[in-house]
Amino acid sequence: MRAIELITEEIPPLMHTDTGEKALSWMEEFKVSHLPVLKSGNFVGVISEADLLDQANLELTLDKLFQHLPRPFAYAGDHIYQVLARIAEYKLSLIPILDQEEKY
Repeated sequence: MRAIELITEEIPPLMHTDTGEKALSWMEEFKVSHLPVLKSGNFVGVISEADLLDQANLELTLDKLFQHLPRPFAYAGDHIYQVLARIAEYKLSLIPILDQEEKY
């Protein structure tokens, strides 16, 4: 089984212009503690609930709250064991899947 077979459209990515409040709301709604962030359709990084809760003003957009985000991801062709290893390594509740050109 390859990573591309695990992709779900049920959990949408955040945009860099979304607020911290929206991110926390979606995390609660989808029962995850991480969400991918995109800018102009490109993968920027993964935002975590813990990082958001450390912020003072969640009304700001994600690009104003965070200068840099961690970029853990798996490639579409990665084997399921590689995907699980990456999830365990970064302690993620989900992992973005990218193609070889690193497009989300």
